[in-house]
Amino acid sequence: MKAKMILVLSLALVACRPALDDPNATLAIPTSVPTYSAQRPSPGQRQLAVDLSAQATSLEAAPDPGKAIGLLTQALTQDPSNPQARLALARLFAKAGRSSVALKLLQPCGELLKSSGVCLELLQNVKRDTAFAHLRDTAQGQALLDPVPAAPLPYARWSALLAKALQNTDMVQLNSFVDPKVSFDLVRVCPNCANLAARNETRRPLIGLALAAKVAVRFDTQHSDAHGTPLLVPGEPTCLDHCCTYAVPDPVPEGKATLRRLCFWPQEPGQGRVTEMAFVYGPTETIR
Repeated sequence: MKAKMILVLSLALVACRPALDDPNATLAIPTSVPTYSAQRPSPGQRQLAVDLSAQATSLEAAPDPGKAIGLLTQALTQDPSNPQARLALARLFAKAGRSSVALKLLQPCGELLKSSGVCLELLQNVKRDTAFAHLRDTAQGQALLDPVPAAPLPYARWSALLAKALQNTDMVQLNSFVDPKVSFDLVRVCPNCANLAARNETRRPLIGLALAAKVAVRFDTQHSDAHGTPLLVPGEPTCLDHCCTYAVPDPVPEGKATLRRLCFWPQEPGQGRVTEMAFVYGPTETIR
């Protein structure tokens, strides 16, 4: 009898939940929505998706959301893994009274919640964003978002571990942060170098553990034959938007280098993959 009462109450609560869509919504329901993929495409496709998303963002206040929806759909066609474009597209539909479409865009991430840091972070944003307030009140939205943990991804811990790996030339730890198929950017600058060319920041894409290891070897001070440049890691970083930034001393001591920034792609909830390593060098003859 008690079990039957609980079942009846549960069904009543579900029945009291609002419908997904506003009956007065004028925005049409699309025949399909962009699929999701955890696999990141080529750098060119990723950048095109970022550019298209930026164009769509500039149109958010426009009375007709159709153009923004088209741009975001194109962005997700180029890069189905782009969380910003997916969140923005879901938000547009949710604000227009089409939470059913927003749900379709977000459900793949609900299914990958335990294996994808990208999806976990995206759904955490949905839980905070006021545009999804109606979706959160529905039974379907509650089922999607209730399992999402509140704790943020550990960017500061990832940054500390990778910084230590670079300082100690720890290839095992370094390997855990390197995606063998996707490049990361090596950014370097020496603002006080006598060599004028070294004062200009350079950005070079590298891919694979072998090239990441070459970066770490440049800071190897444990083996005299490596002639490594000592790497400073100045205090605790400030982590925002997938990147952890350190307060670089001014000036950087002569013959030394300072870690400026580490950025990560949250591939798994417990493991990020490095997307950028940025260093500032003190005065020296060459940047290694």
